[in-house]
Amino acid sequence: KLAIQKNKVGKSCLHISAEGGHYSCFLLIVAQIPKSLLDKVLSDKDNKGDNVLHKLMQTSKISSQILHWMQDAFANQAVLFPSLHDTNSLSETPLYLFLRDIVQKSSSGLKQDDTIDIFIKLLELIGFDCQKKLITILDAFNKSILHIGFETGSIRLRDYFAGILSREQLNARFRDISARL
Repeated sequence: KLAIQKNKVGKSCLHISAEGGHYSCFLLIVAQIPKSLLDKVLSDKDNKGDNVLHKLMQTSKISSQILHWMQDAFANQAVLFPSLHDTNSLSETPLYLFLRDIVQKSSSGLKQDDTIDIFIKLLELIGFDCQKKLITILDAFNKSILHIGFETGSIRLRDYFAGILSREQLNARFRDISARL
């Protein structure tokens, strides 16, 4: 019950622990939530429209603990997919916020290359269909995760995004060819 109770600004204890970078506390609370409710709890939005993953990604201090938790959550039941697509009141997804923090050179303690590695791992975890959806969502300033990715200046990230786009273009051509047959 505690995990779903909200304060006057609509934040649950998971919002607060994620926002504050209190990952041990976050993981302890998540472990107590039944898997059948986890997606609902993670997707629950505060008064600004941020879900728990928005708060988790805004800190730009993703620890290896959180990365392992996300990997397990994806592997076990893809519980995070809807939460990663959720947009807040500015039309920003959680991964968009994470990448934007990389660009803004937040004081995460991680080098940009390490943070880019984590971002790419997260993209690999969600799979191609989810990647396609994420790169098409525009924020309030008409920027997508692609725009922010190119702003990082990371050649590895640029090449990764180019691979997503190439696969989509190839798939579109295969669909066209199939339709003609």
